[in-house]
Amino acid sequence: SLPYPEVSRVLLRAIEHALVAAWNRILSTGGPDLLEAFVGVHEDAITDPLVTELERMRVRGELGPMGGFFAAFIKSEELWDHAHRSQALPDIVVRLVPPPELLVYDPRYYGVFIESKVIDSSHKKSAKLYCTEGVISRFVSGLYAWKMRQAIMCAYVLDGSSLMTALGSEFSTQSSLQTREPLTPRAWPVPSRAEIADSTHDRTWSYSHPNVGSPGSIALSHVWLRLM
Repeated sequence: SLPYPEVSRVLLRAIEHALVAAWNRILSTGGPDLLEAFVGVHEDAITDPLVTELERMRVRGELGPMGGFFAAFIKSEELWDHAHRSQALPDIVVRLVPPPELLVYDPRYYGVFIESKVIDSSHKKSAKLYCTEGVISRFVSGLYAWKMRQAIMCAYVLDGSSLMTALGSEFSTQSSLQTREPLTPRAWPVPSRAEIADSTHDRTWSYSHPNVGSPGSIALSHVWLRLM
């Protein structure tokens, strides 16, 4: 039955840390012109090298004790929405190895889905768009992660914006976010060059035949990767 059981918090934390580690590696090898190269680009131009580094880390066994649970890091694979009416291209899917007791009919949909957005106010890439074109249109709507209970929103922060400041006002004013549990900053230590927070959102659609029932809420980790 759907949605699948929750992914363990330890595994989610391992994915968050992998994102930060890959980001830091990109920054360390990008040189002083990296910011200029990133400014004004579509998020795909940043996601491409990030996924390449994540997959390289997985193959080399550099993802720590949880690395064996990662089957692959996939970019832009065409997948159906919850109603099987349209297909979309998730920015990143962390495909997971299901536990032996879990029957997964299509492993392409068993994983942690990640939507990425650039935050750069000088190029009109705002927290509002992060919410409307990310949180709402991808996850609340059931476009991505409709078989799962958790997902990740990832931001490439180019303008120095603060996660809680930028998202706090959006979460307090956008009713379409259907926020069940408010945006909460992560209490435990966060890796350098990152900010992490959590939120939970209602999903009000229902599954289509042959699946039945409600998907319930979706818990989002917000991982904001910073240049400094």
